Amino acid sequence: MRSNSSILVATLAATLLSPGIRAADSPGPEDGVFQSQLRAVYLEPNHTTTFGYGSNLAGKLYPELSGEWFLGPPWSTELTLGAGTDFSLTDGDSIRLWPLTWTVKYQFARQAGFGPYLGAGLNHTWSSLNTIPSNHAGIDSSSTGWLVQAGADMRLTPTWFVNADVRYLGGLEPRNLLNGTYYPGAGRYKIDPFLFSLGVAYRWH
Repeated sequence: MRSNSSILVATLAATLLSPGIRAADSPGPEDGVFQSQLRAVYLEPNHTTTFGYGSNLAGKLYPELSGEWFLGPPWSTELTLGAGTDFSLTDGDSIRLWPLTWTVKYQFARQAGFGPYLGAGLNHTWSSLNTIPSNHAGIDSSSTGWLVQAGADMRLTPTWFVNADVRYLGGLEPRNLLNGTYYPGAGRYKIDPFLFSLGVAYRWH
């Protein structure tokens, strides 16, 4: 899966930076004021192990709702909230994550209804460690970090769009706790995931 991630990111970057793409300089019939979107997101951890003793975190699908405000060509800003989801660890525990992301996006000119974009911003993720009964371990209740984003919208009608998107969440590395307390040398659960998503959006004009 990780090699597929690299290929997809490289393909998106090559598409978005191709010489034929120029910035939009005036609104078109596909532009709007606000867009709401529902996505199916696959979270893929970017580390083979998420903690020093080798407990791996499995990737998983979860639903996400977003709102996007268009600030005027070519800029927009998007806020997303993922559903709280349990991700399994190989030691029998699981980590529950609620990802929240905020990005500022640069929209490239649309050609035949296809509109690529690049974005950057912040992520804030609430987290908890669901442990077996005899385990007193835990993790930080939240983490804040940066993110980068690339994707594209495809217009179906003047108000309906489909979307494909890739985000990388840096800094999602909650500390390991014991009985609610951090101790030196405890380490972190290194997740730093890619978020691969497909969605459908409605745009208000």
